[in-house]
Amino acid sequence: MKVLITSGGTSEKIDAVRSITNHSTGALGKNIADLLLANGHSVHMLSTSSAIHPSPHPLLTLSLLTNTSELGIQLEKILKEEKIDAVVHAMAVSDYTPTQLVSAQELARFLYKNASWDEQSLEETLISFSKIPQTLNVQKKRSSQDAQLFLTMSQNPKWVRKIKSWSPNTRLVAFKLVVNSSTEETSSIVQNMFKATQADAILQNDLVNIEGDQHLASLFTATGSRLKASTKHEIAALITEFLEEKHD
Repeated sequence: MKVLITSGGTSEKIDAVRSITNHSTGALGKNIADLLLANGHSVHMLSTSSAIHPSPHPLLTLSLLTNTSELGIQLEKILKEEKIDAVVHAMAVSDYTPTQLVSAQELARFLYKNASWDEQSLEETLISFSKIPQTLNVQKKRSSQDAQLFLTMSQNPKWVRKIKSWSPNTRLVAFKLVVNSSTEETSSIVQNMFKATQADAILQNDLVNIEGDQHLASLFTATGSRLKASTKHEIAALITEFLEEKHD
């Protein structure tokens, strides 16, 4: 079986030295890859340089990337050019990319010249402001002399929703992290994600239940079953068993 794993957290540049990222270490993705490799499966991992990776292995291919855009390019290329049996999309992907970084003075000047002061017009003005090119320059370092800066961000594509369209027969294990969510909220979130991604299984976890070796999670399948795990090793075992069972 050939499995494509995404792992770690993407990083979106603000300027040449600053970026926005998240706290993902890639440890869970590494655990999943280690177990699949130990069971004789081929693994292609898409990850970042700051994440934890498996040790070199004859069946392991490691490709490094930085941001959400690069992830989409790599996913599409691999899924369209290679026969991938399953994707384990464990990467913490940035939901937004910085588009503008301006001082209070720059923002005030723009609003003074362009804004109409009713709610809808002001919203439209701010949206148009975020589309002005060249304010955000990732090739240079923004001066730290400004006492306050305003950062605007645009929404990134949800690549997990594209995977099945790029490779319909590839099994997909998607991930969903929530924060202090109730059982009812979590159930609704998971069901909506099944509809949006056409995933074969979703690994759901809650940030409040992740600490040290503890990593409480549930693996929901498209057939309605739910399996629970309490550590990263147990999560890796659940996902590996699910994929191996479907591969037989």
